Amino acid sequence: AGTITNVRISVKGEFWRSSTSVTNVLTNGYGKVDGTTITTANFLTATSGVRMTSALNIVGPAPVSSNGALDGTQTINQTNLTSVSLPLVLLAGETGFIRWQDVDDNPGSDAGLAIDDFVLTYDVDTRPMMTSFSPAVGQEGAQVTIEGANFTNGISVKFNGTPATLVSVTSPTQLTVTVPAGATTGIITVGEGADAVTSTTAFVVGTFS
Repeated sequence: AGTITNVRISVKGEFWRSSTSVTNVLTNGYGKVDGTTITTANFLTATSGVRMTSALNIVGPAPVSSNGALDGTQTINQTNLTSVSLPLVLLAGETGFIRWQDVDDNPGSDAGLAIDDFVLTYDVDTRPMMTSFSPAVGQEGAQVTIEGANFTNGISVKFNGTPATLVSVTSPTQLTVTVPAGATTGIITVGEGADAVTSTTAFVVGTFS
């Protein structure tokens, strides 16, 4: 029910065969799946929404005049990438992916590259987040939808310091709140204490003109 942040990856690249003319590279990509199901189109061959990081590329051995078998268990034929950070944030219910792709840029003579000892770690942020609210203007008794993350039952909402008594958690990423009596124009606060977050713009108590 929290937000996954601070994703870190450690991986070992192993070289099992040399190339003849081009230094082969396993190119890393990562992102969020478009939808809830991972398919070839939104994961393996996806081009939009895919971020790249050269820090996780597996760069193969230098080319030699003819292909030759290598022992990937030997340190000289390995590369270690340790605790590489990805700016990937996953809200509750979202799915992310990490991939490596190899282009056949040395046909018939590509290097043999492998990935081993893959380790993924991350932090879970359970503090509430607020990304938007709508409408921006409303009277007492009007309903306001707040978008964000990590919303749980019993979460508090205040309109310029006035507590709302009717707060409904539609989902971990959405709240429906009734503007309380006595509310005045000002920021919206979600949560309590050190975990409280505030809106970047003010909610206007009144009517559109």
